Amino acid sequence: GLANNHLSILIAMCQVQGVNALGSILARILTKYENWKTDEEYAHHLTMKDVIFQLINTFLPQFWVAFIEPMRYDDDKMCPPTNNCKGELSFQIAILFAGQAGYSLAKQAVLPVVLRFLSQRRIQRLGCEDNLGGTEGEPDADWRT
Repeated sequence: GLANNHLSILIAMCQVQGVNALGSILARILTKYENWKTDEEYAHHLTMKDVIFQLINTFLPQFWVAFIEPMRYDDDKMCPPTNNCKGELSFQIAILFAGQAGYSLAKQAVLPVVLRFLSQRRIQRLGCEDNLGGTEGEPDADWRT
């Protein structure tokens, strides 16, 4: 039913984010071994690989729903009234963009807080609170270096 459709779209959104992350890693690995002469060439080709991979991975399902799915139907090569192709496409795109925004928010706002918390817990667990150097509330002597 409708809940299964929404669940499948959410799972697909998570898959898109995960495969995009793996694609970025793969793009870095492939570009690293191409031996570019300048950093500018390296950055350009890395960006091109990353963008092309993410475009294909992210928007292929929407392309399918918008252009291929309607051609499956014989009459007028359009969606019949019983199938809401435009509504499905709109919902997929909304979920996709909301997922991108949520992923970016988590990566830029939530992840640093979680990592700081875990780092502080590790320092407390190891008993290193007094061994961090400097006096609390006073600047370090070598703060400029």
